[in-house]
Amino acid sequence: MSSSPAVLLPNKPQYGSQDVLAPNVGWWNNRAECLAATGKQAPPFTAGQPVKRWLVTGIDPGGFYSFSYLGLDAAGNPALLSMTLLASTALALNMPGMVAFQTYASWLAGRAPSKGTVEYRFFGQDLVNPMDVAALFTPDEAGALAAELSAQLLVTFTAVVLTAPDGNATAVYNYDPSDPRRIYDLKASIGTGLDQMFSMGGATGLFALRSSVGVGAPGNWSWTMIPDPSDPSGEKQAPNYAAGPRWAAAVPADGSTEAREIPIPVRPLVTPPEKLVALFGNVVAVERTDLMTPASLGGGLTDAQAAMLSDVDAKVTALWKTLPPSA
Repeated sequence: MSSSPAVLLPNKPQYGSQDVLAPNVGWWNNRAECLAATGKQAPPFTAGQPVKRWLVTGIDPGGFYSFSYLGLDAAGNPALLSMTLLASTALALNMPGMVAFQTYASWLAGRAPSKGTVEYRFFGQDLVNPMDVAALFTPDEAGALAAELSAQLLVTFTAVVLTAPDGNATAVYNYDPSDPRRIYDLKASIGTGLDQMFSMGGATGLFALRSSVGVGAPGNWSWTMIPDPSDPSGEKQAPNYAAGPRWAAAVPADGSTEAREIPIPVRPLVTPPEKLVALFGNVVAVERTDLMTPASLGGGLTDAQAAMLSDVDAKVTALWKTLPPSA
């Protein structure tokens, strides 16, 4: 421990690790605090890894990060302990809780309107309607969903731009040439006579289906399975391609059962007046001796308060022993 007069000490008698952070370290108690401070959500929790609520900046991502933290030494005394992590770990959060994904309704409300139109022709008369923004996607958006379906369903999906609504020969799409968005079907290339076309947009399209619990939320695609018509026994299953892909949202780990947590890096203490103390047996804190009251410096209780507490403890213990074992 070393003295550093340039350090601005917290103006309170006792404080924890978050008040004595090491240089270039940010710490947040929960996801909401992280979002408010950084403007970005913490990434999804990684199951099997300890909780980590802090980030360090300005280090070589290919190296190591060594730091001090508050803890108890081998003899049970409060001390500054040390730890070394891979820099990649020090540069990543593993915050408990769930990522909040944008709802489909919110996503849709944020979509810019289009100048494109849908023109219906009936017996020499035209009816022109605006395009449904729920059906409009950029080539990158359509390509990303096609690639995801291809990877998970083991069938090649291709994004196909439509020139007219499916099955309506009396209508035509008039796209705005300045707007890259188009209306897509996703074609599943299954085999001769088996290829299928599925609408990407709209309230019942594949994008809305995928976004049922949030845009970008994790999950998996699958086919509906039916008895294989080529198997007389009915035991073999085959995909029902005509029913279309099915989406099942995943329930990711939230860290609620993870007891391990990587300790918070702290700066060197300024001594005097800072010193380490153990609270409640195993909670280590920093104490400013120049702000402590005489009673606190003596252990936090006057002799009269300590005697009264001891008396209460003895009486409660005696009362507990009178209870039946089942209590």
